[in-house]
Amino acid sequence: MSRSKYFRTLRCKSKLSSTEQIDKRLSIKTPKGVKIAFAVFISGLLLFSLFADLLATTVLKRNLVEMVSLADRIFTGEIVSVTDGIDAPTSAPYTEITIRLSERISGKFTGDYLTFRQFGLLKPRVSADPRYTNVMLTPPGFPTYQAGEHVLLFLCKEGSITRFCSPIGLIQGKFVLTEGRYLNGIANQDLFEGVAETGIALTEKEKKLLATKQGPVSADLLISLVKKLAQQY
Repeated sequence: MSRSKYFRTLRCKSKLSSTEQIDKRLSIKTPKGVKIAFAVFISGLLLFSLFADLLATTVLKRNLVEMVSLADRIFTGEIVSVTDGIDAPTSAPYTEITIRLSERISGKFTGDYLTFRQFGLLKPRVSADPRYTNVMLTPPGFPTYQAGEHVLLFLCKEGSITRFCSPIGLIQGKFVLTEGRYLNGIANQDLFEGVAETGIALTEKEKKLLATKQGPVSADLLISLVKKLAQQY
């Protein structure tokens, strides 16, 4: 398969990101096309169950080529704060992550810090409506964050309603740096599948890296591959 045909195939296979799916669930359209917050008419517990069911059936396994091709922003940095709250317009729960940027690999950035919101709370809390307790914690399969972590992230585009975003492939698109090596939420399983088919120029060390089926990998080599793949877009 030619390199151009390979990348066209990846684009055809791409589906809505988890953030886009959440935005669709958080709103409906009236006959006049006006969007109404989903939380107005459903309790937090039911909303959480809908998302959990949705994500359990639609999260796809992603390799490095797919993460690069689908990501809106790719970068490394240190997590400096993690908080949570309820988005006022939509009543959607979120975790807010602020990162001190180290390397901007792909996408648009402003300043030395990046802050984004991901669906789900850190802890249960009482909602504005006293009849309900908001139990919409970070769903299974979503990455969690801790201050002090050094990460490589492949973030999807922000949702049009909530402005939330999350890593491509959820836990697959967040890599944590430990002793000079990166590891994602599924232990880098089949991470390098398809890289050779892209036709990018590879060093001998990078060629050996592609044979890795799972486990931590050299941070320098992984970043080098990501940069080369990012140049295709």
